[in-house]
Amino acid sequence: LPQDTMVALNGDAWRVRRQATKSLFSLPAIRKSQSDRMMAQVHMFVRMLDDAAAGGTILDMQDEFCRYFFDFTGDW
Repeated sequence: LPQDTMVALNGDAWRVRRQATKSLFSLPAIRKSQSDRMMAQVHMFVRMLDDAAAGGTILDMQDEFCRYFFDFTGDW
């Protein structure tokens, strides 16, 4: 590991780096990130459903929901 990464720091240097990055890991920041990703996935999923309906395509919804789940969790 490089010597200046957060996991390699100790003492005061660690406290300074932690304070600088703490807001990135706050609950509101994580919720915002999750919300944005989820909405992007929902919009793609709805577009796929609209396209299938417009083309008269029959979908296996269990398969589609599994794909949605893996697409969403894969964005992490």
